[in-house]
Amino acid sequence: MVSVQFDGKGSIETEARRNFSGKNLTIDLMVKPNETGRDMPLFSHGTNGQKLQLWLTKDYKLKGVVNDQTFVSDSTISKTGFKQVAMVLNQTDSTVTFFKGGVQAGKPHKLTALYTGTGPLIYGRTNELDRKASQYYEGRMMEARLWYSAMDGGLIGTTYGNQRLTGYEKDLVDYYPMNEGSGKYVKDHTQGANAQMIGTSWAIPRGISLKLAKEDKGMLLDKNALNRTSDHDYTLMFWFKTDAEGRGTLLSNGRGLKGDNGADNQFHIGFEGDKLMYRSNGFSIEVPGNWSDNNWHNFAMTVNRGRNVANIYVDKELRTTFGVDSLGGISGGYPLIGATRYDVLKENGEVETVDGTDAMAGNVDELMFFAQALPQQPRVTRLVC
Repeated sequence: MVSVQFDGKGSIETEARRNFSGKNLTIDLMVKPNETGRDMPLFSHGTNGQKLQLWLTKDYKLKGVVNDQTFVSDSTISKTGFKQVAMVLNQTDSTVTFFKGGVQAGKPHKLTALYTGTGPLIYGRTNELDRKASQYYEGRMMEARLWYSAMDGGLIGTTYGNQRLTGYEKDLVDYYPMNEGSGKYVKDHTQGANAQMIGTSWAIPRGISLKLAKEDKGMLLDKNALNRTSDHDYTLMFWFKTDAEGRGTLLSNGRGLKGDNGADNQFHIGFEGDKLMYRSNGFSIEVPGNWSDNNWHNFAMTVNRGRNVANIYVDKELRTTFGVDSLGGISGGYPLIGATRYDVLKENGEVETVDGTDAMAGNVDELMFFAQALPQQPRVTRLVC
């Protein structure tokens, strides 16, 4: 899972300000802290002489600060993996309660005065105006949520825990999945109050991919793995990495040339020299850019028949677009990752199967095929989950 990496000197902060005067709140997030031997702030708020903070202590307990009061949970969180933690500020009942996932971490603590602070949301840093005077978090963080509600353990851990939210849930005010994987902002999926990454970075998990050499001649898929008719919408996505020596076919079920047997429903995505090309039934179009630089790139193609448009994206950016009125489906042929195989109808009526000479050397990962033309947000979310 993609998350944000805090190195002990950075934070995530909103430009938008929130007024918490008299409001019930649930501060809810997932953390994977480093072992530092010190207390570390997870969340802070308040610029008008007031202070609301959620901490993780050096012995892995949760600590809350509300102005001059400090509260500590009775139990600790686990030191391994990501853990959901939450602090509930119930200003109706004047209590502060901690949760580990959906489990209450001790009895509620009594507030002696209500919190009336205003200010931006700050993750990973205490809220001093002078950043040099701040303390910082070290570790990873994701799924940060702010609710205008004093939630119970069932809502925190069961109803909304361990899943992506839509952003339209009741009482959800700010929602930062922190899974973009690129850029300098984390997106708010509720009101658009995006937050700036200041001295933090993206933590991209290492994975296992398919590694191909040219002599492997690709990997053959099941014949039904890629199957859509000329009336169907679809989205085709995959990651790839290759260099100038490894250029070749990325994904195909044929050459994409008009004269081949079954050409109506065959396509070819691959390099021709240094150009990345898409071909289908004699149609060809270049995907501009330098994509054989030995770095990972994401290829995504959406076909929307109703709107008569196909879009090709690389690394989440639209690179080319074309009409689909003459574009066939995807079926038959020889679905291959990293190579090309095709049938040629000979003059005597026999069919000859030919292996292409454009096998790829490099890596391919996360091939996905959807039975609809995915819009941007679901498509991008799938890239980084």
